[in-house]
Amino acid sequence: MARKSKEQRLTEGLGLKSDYENAELTTSWEYGFLTSVLSQMERGRYPSKRQRDRFDSMVEEGIPTPKGDTALLARIDEAITFWKENEDRSWDLGVLRDLRRNVFKGWNMSEKQSALMEKLLQRCADDKSGKNLFHPTDEQIDDLKILTKLYYGYAQLWQLERPALAKAVDRTIRYLSGEATIEQYHYDKLMKAMSSRLKKFRNPRFVKGDLSQTHLPTGVKAVCFCTSDVYIGGNGEIVNDWMVPGLGMRTYDPEQLPKRLTK
Repeated sequence: MARKSKEQRLTEGLGLKSDYENAELTTSWEYGFLTSVLSQMERGRYPSKRQRDRFDSMVEEGIPTPKGDTALLARIDEAITFWKENEDRSWDLGVLRDLRRNVFKGWNMSEKQSALMEKLLQRCADDKSGKNLFHPTDEQIDDLKILTKLYYGYAQLWQLERPALAKAVDRTIRYLSGEATIEQYHYDKLMKAMSSRLKKFRNPRFVKGDLSQTHLPTGVKAVCFCTSDVYIGGNGEIVNDWMVPGLGMRTYDPEQLPKRLTK
């Protein structure tokens, strides 16, 4: 093999890297090796002779020929292309790209991997046909508006332990603002996770005009008057406004106060 300059290797390597990306082979070992060597050269470090020989062989061979089912590869590539610009399918896209490598190389897949791949391909087909689109009723939209506010009333640790819920909340917020679509899954996810607080909001302990009691700073128990129906505060908390003798207007979580007094 003829000697090559660093500049020639860099140019040829960048071209091959682009070919690998266009062929959806970015999860392969070869692509990882290629990008590693190119990174070294771009930083001014020259690869070892062994690395150079392997690098030059890859450039000479070009993109490898698929050894697996080409018809299945075509279906996968069609799905990858369709989802490429859809940030809401980033997880699906990443998994499909990983599975594509197995098909491309002709490797056997487990039943679980094959089933997952078919599930993803069907999901893509359903996305194309519009089958996955969810059209909530007015009442369900109202539920979603409330739930996306209530979400921020939960502790940060609770939120961090539920990344799928966080994504569903974000998608729902974008849907409500007209920037995205949602599926039945997103509605169900929010309802399952936060139905208890939604129920608490829908069936408030206090309404405007109710009476209850609270302790003043002096320790004396005073009757307070509810001046608002229940609403969701800026931090996602469920609250009512109250007029408290000597203190003026105060905001309380309904659970902070004893049951309503009879007028």
